[in-house]
Amino acid sequence: MPGVEGYIEEQDPRFQSCLFKLHDYLSGELGLTSRIRYKIPFYDQYSWICYINIRFDKIELAFLRGDKMSRTWKSLDFRGRQQVVSVLFDPEEEIPWQELSATIQEALLLDEEIMRHN
Repeated sequence: MPGVEGYIEEQDPRFQSCLFKLHDYLSGELGLTSRIRYKIPFYDQYSWICYINIRFDKIELAFLRGDKMSRTWKSLDFRGRQQVVSVLFDPEEEIPWQELSATIQEALLLDEEIMRHN
């Protein structure tokens, strides 16, 4: 299976359910374009919004313009990076949809604003 779905199918089974939920939300519900870049799933609207990666036995959802976001979700962390901010999910716990949705909406609005000014 090509693309992001193929990537998810190749991961450890304990990550697959959470990865598919995130992918379905980002690409299905929000309509973001998904593709594999640098061997991991990236999602974009006008430009790159976020990516999903597996780190430290957790699933990382990272926002590429984190330095421009309000970061009201206290779980967001730069992890020593200058621009990218991310949150780590335990694949066996419930995804915090309310915080996730608000953060993604902020990232999408920022992407639209940047597109209008370019």
